[in-house]
Amino acid sequence: DYIKTENLNLEEISSAGIGLIGQVDAGSGIWNMIDPERRQGIPVTKVLEKYFGIPFYIDNDVKAATRAEITFGMGKGEKDFIYLNIGTGIAAGIVSGGRLVRGLGNDAGEVGHTTVGVCTEVECTCGRSGCVEAIASGGGMDRRIRKLADQYPDSPLTAAARSGFVGAETIFAAAREGDPLAVRITEDAACALAGLLANLSRLTAPSMIVLGGGIGGDQWMREKIFEKAKEQGGSHVLPTILSSGLNPDTAGLVGAAVVGMNLQEAEGGAI
Repeated sequence: DYIKTENLNLEEISSAGIGLIGQVDAGSGIWNMIDPERRQGIPVTKVLEKYFGIPFYIDNDVKAATRAEITFGMGKGEKDFIYLNIGTGIAAGIVSGGRLVRGLGNDAGEVGHTTVGVCTEVECTCGRSGCVEAIASGGGMDRRIRKLADQYPDSPLTAAARSGFVGAETIFAAAREGDPLAVRITEDAACALAGLLANLSRLTAPSMIVLGGGIGGDQWMREKIFEKAKEQGGSHVLPTILSSGLNPDTAGLVGAAVVGMNLQEAEGGAI
């Protein structure tokens, strides 16, 4: 559809890249897991190469966005930094010693499934309770609205939830207006994210943490996170915290393009 819409000539395209959620074997081009319920190796690159006749490369979506940050963003020239994507979910790309940390099964960086002692009763889709993702991601905040709706029947968020997914912008706007449900959700989210930033800082001692995603790039929320960090007494351990210079709406696409370039790891330059 895109080729037809943009009138592209496949002969002019040398390669293509894709960022995928879940567990991705970038080397073999196999998508191993979409989520815990769907574990089946899918030879994505093999299928697409046969169909389109050009080389394809794949990677996890957050690692792809991290590669975009390394190539075109705040991480250019940095050997030790963390890209933290806070959007519908929460995950990190960790660059240490100039290398993107991949871990077993290319699954490193799933920091959304760590706990920081906030709202420990909140259940996460992974099966644990108190995960940061269940409290501070877009999906987590939307689920909390539904869980708390009976306690806040007059909240505009309760009404909005009846029509579908409630995005972070709507929640933040309601919080700025003083809506009790929105204030509760955003305060809890900021507290959880402040704890996560402190934990990540202790983990690899990065020179900076770059916040990406729709929530990570929100200036109002970023200020609230800093407020909570000060309250927790953890602000002194934080490195430089920056918002990504890449547009959160297109950072994933830029990352997929970098994956498609198939840039090789070199000394001092991570992919």
